Amino acid sequence: MKCFVLGDSHIGALRSSIDNFGLPSGIEEVTFYAGPSASMADLAVRDGNLIPTSEKLSRMLSYTSGGNPFIDFKSADIIVIHGLSLSISVCSRILDKNTIEGGQSQSLNYITLACLSQAIADNLQRRLAIHVLKMVRQVTNKPIFLSQTPFPDARINNLKDKRWDFLKLDYKEGLYHAFNDGIKITSNKYGVKSIPQPECTLVDHIYTDSMFSKDSQGLAGGIHDESDFGHMNQHYGSLVWGGIIACL
Repeated sequence: MKCFVLGDSHIGALRSSIDNFGLPSGIEEVTFYAGPSASMADLAVRDGNLIPTSEKLSRMLSYTSGGNPFIDFKSADIIVIHGLSLSISVCSRILDKNTIEGGQSQSLNYITLACLSQAIADNLQRRLAIHVLKMVRQVTNKPIFLSQTPFPDARINNLKDKRWDFLKLDYKEGLYHAFNDGIKITSNKYGVKSIPQPECTLVDHIYTDSMFSKDSQGLAGGIHDESDFGHMNQHYGSLVWGGIIACL
């Protein structure tokens, strides 16, 4: 079975897993197509393929795939879309003015978990992962798996960064379930399968254990700085591959 992985810098975890532990069981070949940050937005559909519309993305696709400057899905058996802003950060704006039932607040409106899940699904429509998913669906009906951007390293709580204040709510378990349900709603809409973050990697429901961010590798293969709280390592990647294999 041949697998194509489309993503951003977060594919480093999946790639370093293969480099360190070998191919996942049942997978004969994996080809990565990725660009840093939001550069995969420069993809376009042409003649049944996804082609880059910028020289920068063309170079990155060639680099990450081992020489392919565009994406031809003919040889793929399954497709994984990993990262690409499929992130808990989607909840930030929603929780600016609302809090979850079961939480404590005197100044915010209460929102049920069902409503939060739907709001998350609605907001995910604007995320790059879904933009890429819709383009892939235009050119192939092969099985697609949506794999989320990892929850941030638990050390992020030590930062004075207001962008992550929305995670400091009382009812973290509720947010965890609402986020996963929002991804499931989105996955069902497009007829794909969602791969939740492995539970054994979690701390307090919505953070990743720091052991999984230690020595994480970037797209170019270098090790991320210790202050990087977003990218994960080969051990995390191995567990994500396990979740993908379990869904086949």
